[in-house]
Formats: sequence, structure tokens, C-alpha cells
Amino acid sequence: MTKSQRYLEAHGQILGLVVSLGAGARLPSEETLAGQLVFSRNTIRDALTKLEREGAVIRRHGLGTFVAPQPVRLNAAINTVAPIHELILAAGFEPHVRAQRVERCPAVPEASEVFDCAKNTPLLTVSLLHLAGSTPAVSITYQLNPSLELEALDFSQFDGQMIALLEQHCAVRVHQTRVRIAAVLATPVLAKSLEVAANSALLEFSSIAYSTTGQALYRSVSYQDSRLLEVNVVRHRN
Repeated sequence: MTKSQRYLEAHGQILGLVVSLGAGARLPSEETLAGQLVFSRNTIRDALTKLEREGAVIRRHGLGTFVAPQPVRLNAAINTVAPIHELILAAGFEPHVRAQRVERCPAVPEASEVFDCAKNTPLLTVSLLHLAGSTPAVSITYQLNPSLELEALDFSQFDGQMIALLEQHCAVRVHQTRVRIAAVLATPVLAKSLEVAANSALLEFSSIAYSTTGQALYRSVSYQDSRLLEVNVVRHRN
């Protein structure tokens, strides 16, 4: 067996052990694994390094090697309107909201254009963080059309379901959203909020929601870890 074959064989056997142990479990030491699997410690070390790069294990200096928690994966179809909490539920996680801010902020240029209001018009702005279980999933900020009558709303118990809120309180129905997707780098603020490394890759979703009458209801910008979201597209042949 060549060195490369030994390395791959060790990787496969340790991966099988990882799967059988489950998230959070501690793996045997390199020395123990070398004896059990009959490989050199260097081969075991290389296999563990590969597993760490793949996100299967976490190595903590002085403590050992542990099975990494199962990553959160959100699946979205790009051709349907799906509220964030529904994506989180569909992935098998309990949706939560935190870090909520409700304030009046100047309209960004894109919002003033789509709402046909003057630049820097103070717009009701709602910023929040969606969590999948305890994992930060989506950081999102909404700017709402100033013609919507939302002044009397109490946002202290807002659960993050913006579409449901508008349809319940404004007698409108969200008919479609237009979305632009871009890859961006995490700013220090976003990195802290989403618990990712600064300058790591994020997906930015810039969305405008329209009612059945064509009225622009809100503009939102959301960010999420590019490793977190899987986007599915259905394309039909003419």
C-alpha cells in the first residue's frame, strides 16, 4: 500500500468512527488510533488534519479531537417566496429571533427609488437576527414603505415573520419578491453577528416585496454564511 493509499484508508476509517460516535464525542488520541487502526502516527495526524479541514472534527490543543456538530443547512428554492422561519423549520431546527432593532433610518437610495420618496426620508427600519436553534442563520434589515400604516404596531413581540405581519395588519398580500444575490465579504460587524471569521464569504440577498396590486411593500437586505444556504433553481425548457 502506497503512502497516499494509507492516508486515504486512515481517513476513511476515522470518518466511519466519527459518524458512529456522533456530535461532541471525543476521539481517541493519535497514539491510540494508530495502534487500533495499525497506521503510523504521522498518517493518523494527516488524516485528522484533512477531517478538520472538511469540518468533520474539531481539534482543541491540550484537550483532544472532537466530532464537530452537524452544520445547519437551509434549502431555498429561488423561484418561490419562502419566509426565513419556514426555511429554518424545514431544515429541522427551531426558529428564534434576537438582536432586534426598530428605528427610523434615512432611506437608502434603492428604497427611496422603489418607494418613490425623497432621498433620506426617515423610514421605519427593522433589523434582526434569525437563529436556527442556537446557531446564527440570517442577519436581515427591512425598510418599509412609508405609506403603510404601521405606527401603532408594537414590535416588542415581533417574531421576524414580516410577510405575516404585513398581511395581518395592512390588508395586503405579498405576491412576489424580486431578489438580487451577490457574494460579499463579512464586515467585522456581520462577522460578529453571524459568528463567522472576518472577510469570510457571505451571500447577500437584496429583496423587494410587492403586493398583488404592484405596490412595493418593503426592501430588505439579508446576509448569511455561504456554507449555510443551498439554493435550488427550477428551469423549464421552452
